[in-house]
Amino acid sequence: MINIKRYGTLCLSAILAAAFVLTPAVKIFAEEGDTAADRETQRQTCYAEPTDSNGLTNWPQGPAVYADSAIVMDMNSGAILYGKQIDKQHYPASITKLLTTLVALDHAKLTDKVEFSQDSISFLQYGDAHIGMRAGEELTLEDSLYAVLLASANEVSYAVAESVGKQMGGDYNTFIEAMNEESDALGCTGSHWTNANGLHDEQHYTTAHDMALIGAAVYQKEAFRTIAQSLTHQIPPTNLVNEVRTVNQKHKMLWPQNANYYEYCKGGKTGYTDQARTTLVTMADNGELQLVAVVLYDFGSDAYTDTRAIFDYGFNNFSKVMLKDLEKADGVRSYKDEENAYVVLPPQREVFRSESGS
Repeated sequence: MINIKRYGTLCLSAILAAAFVLTPAVKIFAEEGDTAADRETQRQTCYAEPTDSNGLTNWPQGPAVYADSAIVMDMNSGAILYGKQIDKQHYPASITKLLTTLVALDHAKLTDKVEFSQDSISFLQYGDAHIGMRAGEELTLEDSLYAVLLASANEVSYAVAESVGKQMGGDYNTFIEAMNEESDALGCTGSHWTNANGLHDEQHYTTAHDMALIGAAVYQKEAFRTIAQSLTHQIPPTNLVNEVRTVNQKHKMLWPQNANYYEYCKGGKTGYTDQARTTLVTMADNGELQLVAVVLYDFGSDAYTDTRAIFDYGFNNFSKVMLKDLEKADGVRSYKDEENAYVVLPPQREVFRSESGS
């Protein structure tokens, strides 16, 4: 049995690692129309930015990444295993749709109808991801979320927000308000949401830590897990269009034949705008740990390379320590879940080296 005073101190260190503010919030804005040379300079500058969690005592050294901000977090405990500028504000792009999905699942049923207004179609601009929906068409919420999460369809995201907002007794803006309320309730401190799809708006921003909290929350939804792991889905004919629409998964870590395939990947969401660069949220489960990784302001395929590197770091360097096997710290009478309560720590031989002498 581990000495509880020593263990309590070490647990406190781990808790602080998961809670402290790593960097001040500073937005980074890309210049539209910058050159390939400018982008490579930005890429190298971001790579050179130190990993904040590497400065923690007795903490495993994590990899350098090209993302300007990155995090790996245990989805059940909220423990932060890897952190680089996790509280720096960035534009999220389409990873916004994870919060859209979470709010929709909280306020509507999968069988509810999503109606497409002219407003949900007319805002689209050339190059925006969509699946060709028409004003007056109807889908179920379930089919809509397949379009949102797999195809990143912007008009569907808008229609989901508008339809669910009406069910909530309001409109599209009611849904956006609910997104901000949900974000706040999850403990997000550096985010503000102005739309349901992530198309660029200077007042629409988030942080890596906030997106990890959102990703962990939506992962608890069975419907999300089912949809997010799907490689393809067929949306049946609608009231106006007599053809099947096929939507395909954009997250490359889920495709076995893709070079970026990651065996533990259980879903996530891709994102890109010129201002946000590449953004990526990914959930992974190796049978012991369920982790979420976020990279913000990344550079094309580097997002997948970075995500793999920080996932491997998390899975290879951390494990669960079950609290039922340990004496309780002074002042702790019980845990909410006595059987399953745990903390995530580096291997005990590393954590306890300084006191055990081993």
